[in-house]
Amino acid sequence: MYSAKYEIVRVDSIKNIMAEMNHTHIDCLKIDIEGSEIIVLKQMLRDKIYPTIICVEFDLRLKKVDYKNETEELINSLNKAGYKMLDNTNWNCTFVRT
Repeated sequence: MYSAKYEIVRVDSIKNIMAEMNHTHIDCLKIDIEGSEIIVLKQMLRDKIYPTIICVEFDLRLKKVDYKNETEELINSLNKAGYKMLDNTNWNCTFVRT
């Protein structure tokens, strides 16, 4: 059932969070961010941040929203950045950078 209720939450970029926490590398990034995963991962790649492992749920594909091309483009970008998909179970994907 659809609900019009929503919450306003504080958001920030991975780059800013890493700087705030004084981190220089991410071993494992797990994101389940209800449809914002494509935007966040594209920005992460633009910022040249390369976690060793990425676990991501592609919510828009799960919900059958027409984001097939954007999801495929992102997966191609991850491949070009050295990531290999190890698992795709119902669009819950695990990538490792080799």
